[in-house]
Amino acid sequence: WPVLAVHPDGTLKTIRLGESKRSMQNMPPEQFKEWYAAYDKFFNMCQSDEFVRYYDFDEGDILVINNQRLIHGRARIKTPTRILTGTYNMEEQVRNRYRLLLIRRLEAIYDIDEQWFLRLPIPALDNMLNAVN
Repeated sequence: WPVLAVHPDGTLKTIRLGESKRSMQNMPPEQFKEWYAAYDKFFNMCQSDEFVRYYDFDEGDILVINNQRLIHGRARIKTPTRILTGTYNMEEQVRNRYRLLLIRRLEAIYDIDEQWFLRLPIPALDNMLNAVN
């Protein structure tokens, strides 16, 4: 897996950063030195104050992230106990759930049956919701 993968238009698709990425890469040996220099530069940028953010969470807080678009870690926990639960969801599942919630909300706002919203793309649903908010 590449550390950074991009869509055909050049926009970022995924980020993967970890010790396993420093191991053997599928590339010609003459590219190793340049690759490792770029990797080290990227790794150092990821740890710089310019890009690092710290957040304090209260009991009951939930953090939802796209694990392939955000590099994340955990700092030292200062409380005596904690419970950390993780789960993975496919992007399509999250998108479909978001779409369903938009439709339900628009149904209530416009008092129109969901069939009128079912074939609309998410951006159109978002625009309809933003128009009334």
